[in-house]
Amino acid sequence: MTLIGHENDHLRALRRGSLQIDSPTDVARSQEVSVSTSPSTVAEADLLLLAVKSYDTATAMAEVESYLADTEVLTLQNGLGNIQTIREVVGENQVIGGTTTMAAFIPEPGRVRIESRGQTRIGRPWDGTDGLDAVTETFRTAGFDIQAASDIRTAIWEKVLINVGINPVTALGRVPNGHLRSGPGRELLEAAIEEAAQVAAAEGYHVADPIEQAIQVVQDTATNRSSMSQDLQRGTRTEIESLNGAIVDRAEKHGIHVPVNRTLSAAIRLASSRAETHSSNGSRA
Repeated sequence: MTLIGHENDHLRALRRGSLQIDSPTDVARSQEVSVSTSPSTVAEADLLLLAVKSYDTATAMAEVESYLADTEVLTLQNGLGNIQTIREVVGENQVIGGTTTMAAFIPEPGRVRIESRGQTRIGRPWDGTDGLDAVTETFRTAGFDIQAASDIRTAIWEKVLINVGINPVTALGRVPNGHLRSGPGRELLEAAIEEAAQVAAAEGYHVADPIEQAIQVVQDTATNRSSMSQDLQRGTRTEIESLNGAIVDRAEKHGIHVPVNRTLSAAIRLASSRAETHSSNGSRA
């Protein structure tokens, strides 16, 4: 396994030593990981796991495009549009879509903390589940609860519905996921998901009990802070455009009124611009 990325503190720490993995349910362990900053490294790979933010998908794929050949590309990213962006670069049979409810973060360079292992699903958006046994077995051996999904596009929409209810609400409220189990947090979660579910249905995707699924995720990851909340705290760009923003865009196409998602999107953009300004000012001080 090789981790490819731009030069940063995390890669430098891994280059000096092994990856430290912490988990509340397992004994802390170390994992040797090769690191590289060269896109050409993917030429040696059978599988590329794309783990960049959704707004970087096109850029990342452009950087590795000339080295992919027959390499399959698996995305477990948040949001809508990633599988389509990958498909613009490689063939349909090379695209593997996926979702995961695993919750983890990097508390310091060279260390990863797993908060919840969750469940991972993968599938071929245009080819079902053919030829995925080797991939699922690799992930299962690494400790993932993973299964192949025959309709991964619906699964991606399912994850999006969960994210539009959890991510912006926790980010704006500056609370861990567990605070959405009741009260005003749950009210906002339910309203955002109800709107988004109408859009999903208009797009041809019917997700069963999305609010109940979101509440289950909230309970399973009660102490975790959503990725969007972490992004705002760090003063980095959020994935709002591929989540609630994408819901608003598709709602307009179908003539569906989504005031909660529109408001959440605008509020995150405002909070993000303020956080990025503060982060920039701090870096210059």
